[in-house]
Amino acid sequence: MTHQREVGAALTAVVLALFVLGMLSSTAFLLSFRERKVGRKFVRFHQASAAADAGVYAPLTRWNAEVYNHLTIGSSSPFVGGMSDGTGSYSGFVTRLGARLFLVTAKGTSADSEVSQRAGSLFQLQPLDIEIAAALEIRGPLDIGESVRIAGADRVPASWSCPQAAGTLPGVKCPTADATVPPWSGCQPSQCLQGDPAWDPDTSAIHVKSLDLVGATLGDLRAVAAHVLDGGIVKPQATEANGICVTADTKNWGNPYDPLGSCGDHFPTVYSEGDLHAHSGYGQGVLVVEGDLTVSDGFRYFGVIIVVGSFNSVGMGSQILGAVIVANQDFEPQTLGGMTRIQYSKCAVSRSLAGSGRGVLLRERSWLDLY
Repeated sequence: MTHQREVGAALTAVVLALFVLGMLSSTAFLLSFRERKVGRKFVRFHQASAAADAGVYAPLTRWNAEVYNHLTIGSSSPFVGGMSDGTGSYSGFVTRLGARLFLVTAKGTSADSEVSQRAGSLFQLQPLDIEIAAALEIRGPLDIGESVRIAGADRVPASWSCPQAAGTLPGVKCPTADATVPPWSGCQPSQCLQGDPAWDPDTSAIHVKSLDLVGATLGDLRAVAAHVLDGGIVKPQATEANGICVTADTKNWGNPYDPLGSCGDHFPTVYSEGDLHAHSGYGQGVLVVEGDLTVSDGFRYFGVIIVVGSFNSVGMGSQILGAVIVANQDFEPQTLGGMTRIQYSKCAVSRSLAGSGRGVLLRERSWLDLY
């Protein structure tokens, strides 16, 4: 009997031990399964958060000036994208809150689309930083024809919605060592120049290239360029298709004559890496020429023109409403002929610079966590 009792006790102990081991194994399995599940959730959460963060800054790194800069207040533009390593995707909207304030909201999704996070950020529109000192800022030598007219009085473009014209800049700023003798031949200041003053000699800037006074660098200007040209001869004009402005056309520089039309708010920055000849045609925005610029046969432009080399106008009179800055880095002879007209316009300048501006983060409280 004693032996049977010992065997029974041992069997009970073994069964109890197996039960305990089974419970421990089951508990360990459940804990490891839950930990694995939590870990996967944690990974998905971080994937979604990283995608949301990337989505918030995507419009900033790829600022679409042609779309975002011309949104009306309260309107939005959608965007989509994905992480370069395939760990998530995002979608969102750029919404204009004010004249220069934008809200960007983005939804980030994990790689398996099971977890999502939302984030937002506030941007402001930063126009190109270009200083305008005169209707025409240029370095000589220069020959100005008697039929040329250059005026520094502010003028509002016809049919544009702008504040009332106010203020007057110098007609021409052309540095010279002797403020009593104009550094050009041809017309006298009283004949072809108007402004306050008509001619600003600025003897302190005789050895400073005009481009050094612009503010923005060539790299800044090229970075925001909608079109980069090699140079050559171009006849710009607005192009439309089914009532939509074809902004991808390198010859489409907007339409200043139809501000309410599809290309009326198209103010591209056009950057030419070589000598450019604008043969008639029209446009608006910011034109940057790294070489020499020649305008002819009634070329018309509303905005800012920046020339690194020399600037010449030939043939029929061309018209520029805004401002022209010429560095003339090689100090080449220049001629303004025909019936060329250069008229300062604060509205044309400001709208062109804003139209080519970029979004930048607010300095404080720019990031938002949205739930």
